[in-house]
Amino acid sequence: MLNSSDSQAFERLKEWERNQMRKAERRGELLTGTKVMASRALRPVTKPLAKTFKPVVERIKPLTESEIVTLIQNALQIAVAGAFQMTHDTLKYTYDKKYILKSLKIDTFEQLYEVNADDIEHHIKRATNRSKLYTTFQGMGFGLGGLEATLIELPLFFAMLARVQQQICSCYGYNPENEFEHAYMLKALSFSDPISTVGKATLLMELNTLKYAIKRHTYKTLSEMGGKYLIPAIAKEYAKKHGIQLTKNKMTQSIPVIGAVFGGFFNYGYISRVVTTTNNLYKTRFLEDKDSLNQVIEV
Repeated sequence: MLNSSDSQAFERLKEWERNQMRKAERRGELLTGTKVMASRALRPVTKPLAKTFKPVVERIKPLTESEIVTLIQNALQIAVAGAFQMTHDTLKYTYDKKYILKSLKIDTFEQLYEVNADDIEHHIKRATNRSKLYTTFQGMGFGLGGLEATLIELPLFFAMLARVQQQICSCYGYNPENEFEHAYMLKALSFSDPISTVGKATLLMELNTLKYAIKRHTYKTLSEMGGKYLIPAIAKEYAKKHGIQLTKNKMTQSIPVIGAVFGGFFNYGYISRVVTTTNNLYKTRFLEDKDSLNQVIEV
């Protein structure tokens, strides 16, 4: 049985999960009507503005061609897969796996279950704040360089996302070098994006499937699911589902000067969502495992 602090934390996490579903549902309903209403209401303003900013529009227009969209989507797929696969050997040296032990003044990861989950989260926030700052300046810097710089930034951006996810994973006592933990993190990456209710529900089911399969070490079960949870397959799925919106955002970033400001804000907002989502999902796992362990000890 969990103590009062952990029980309250667990209830907050369940409420967060429900809110994710409600927000996705409201977002879908709002987007349908809001676009039409906004277009009608702003027409008297947007028409003269369109003439004033015609040179800017002409600058953006060539970037919306399908070839450019495809180029960025392909780069996105490679970047996502590479962050969790090709750069795996180097990423694990960019953070301290024993950071949480030093922060909490404990000796082993087994002792984590003696610590309240909120205390672990507190130290995770401190560790990830530096990554948020770095990623913000990274977006600003590459936003000055146009489309070419944006394509170069994609693998660096997702490498940083992979780094913070692996840091969070290790802080809750899980193995960030396990390939199925990588699959779990990639699913968490998708879950952090604003998507439809159906998409959220499906992702949550897949996250739970992975969570219990990892716990039971059922590699065979995962492999028999047609490779669905292998890193390249998930990276391809992520690029397909989220690539269009991310492409539009990154194309805006590719406009020199304007892109520097947008790139900084976009990167900060994106990594903040990823940190919150990944932390909440791993914190939930930690509390579930802690509760199971306590029940075994009580028996």
